[in-house]
Amino acid sequence: KLQFLYLIGRCGRGVGAVLFFGLVTMDAVPPTREELERLPLAELLQRAAALGTDVSYVHDRNEVIELLANQRRQVLTRYSEELQKFKIRMEGQGQELEIAKKHYQATYDRVEQAVTDRFAQLHDQLLRKEVEVKGHLLYLKNSGDEIINDCSGAMEKELAILDDNLKRCQSRSLDVLDITPATTSVNVTVPSIAGRGFDFADITSLDLSSLRITLDLHASSKHLTMDPPQPPTQHRPTHPPAAQQSFRGASPALNSHPAPQAPVSVHDSFRGQPEYSSGLTASGTDLLSFPADHEIEMKYERGGLRLHMIPGAKSDVIGAQAHEVFTKGIHVWKVRLDNIQESLIGMVDSRDQGESGAGEGFFWSPIRRDVHGKRGKASQQLIMQIPVAQPGDTLKLTYDADAGTLRAAHNGMDYGLLCSDLFGMLSPFFVFARGEGLTVLQ
Repeated sequence: KLQFLYLIGRCGRGVGAVLFFGLVTMDAVPPTREELERLPLAELLQRAAALGTDVSYVHDRNEVIELLANQRRQVLTRYSEELQKFKIRMEGQGQELEIAKKHYQATYDRVEQAVTDRFAQLHDQLLRKEVEVKGHLLYLKNSGDEIINDCSGAMEKELAILDDNLKRCQSRSLDVLDITPATTSVNVTVPSIAGRGFDFADITSLDLSSLRITLDLHASSKHLTMDPPQPPTQHRPTHPPAAQQSFRGASPALNSHPAPQAPVSVHDSFRGQPEYSSGLTASGTDLLSFPADHEIEMKYERGGLRLHMIPGAKSDVIGAQAHEVFTKGIHVWKVRLDNIQESLIGMVDSRDQGESGAGEGFFWSPIRRDVHGKRGKASQQLIMQIPVAQPGDTLKLTYDADAGTLRAAHNGMDYGLLCSDLFGMLSPFFVFARGEGLTVLQ
């Protein structure tokens, strides 16, 4: 049995944070080489057959043990691959945690500056109140720092445990029969941070009783499950027993079967969460993620991530570039148009950052049906055939990085290629006008 740590962090005024690491139990532990060598031949053959190894044509002890070793080696190879995929998803959760930390610090800096500017107008007569308010703000920050630090430490410990298991599976100094992969689902609970961060309620008069500072920050659990690799299917060889020696001496890579693509499922107890991935998900759609921006409201709702440029933003327009960069393969993402009039949808090269912070790319308006950007060759005739989008309409974009093409489907109807000759390190990109937004569907 492998037992991980179970931690409970205390956050602020007795608020329980969720820092945890599950229990993994292996009920049926496969025998080691030493145990196999001590078994009588008849019992060894029976044990091998129970493990799914075809030994009906084998009567030599060493041969049976080598067949079991080859079977275990294949399982460990697949287990190592699944651990690597699992690590990528956990690192994605770590990236989201870093984004939340930056947003948390940015809101604190903004509120602290707002408090300073407000009290600078009143100077000496409000100095005592300023010290009191900043002391309360510092108390809130210390409480929030406990949550942030506990969540960061929990993520680091979870990744360290995963790295240790991965190194054991990939180690060449250990006998493969002495390494036991998980035979049941591995359940790991990782920290997640949500909330609006610090907020500052300004006053409109000299009545200081209306000044309030609040902190909206809470941690929640996110359960990631990795299914164990299935044992390889055993096939009885068609050649006679005399040829078994050459089969046993062959390279394991020639005898192994391709590793199955076991899914890694994500269960979020707090909200739907996009995975960090540059490939297709099980449903065939890329789950996009975006950096935090104080002028764009990001809200995870059932079914997707809502992106909305706040009405009071200082900028007239602002761009939202996905973290994901596509350089090969086929990638699909789907959006619902919530409130779009002047906004644009397209792709941008992540390497070509201009003065506005956005790279060069291809952009298209589903309302005006005009095209912007210098990348690719737009199909203007096809674009004019797509109906003018209405609130609530859905658009599905399919980018083939190998062919350099971008297709569009409107409300489930495929209209063909929007753009061709579209190559580079491209990311999905949205340009929002003030007060407009859409939802990236999962």
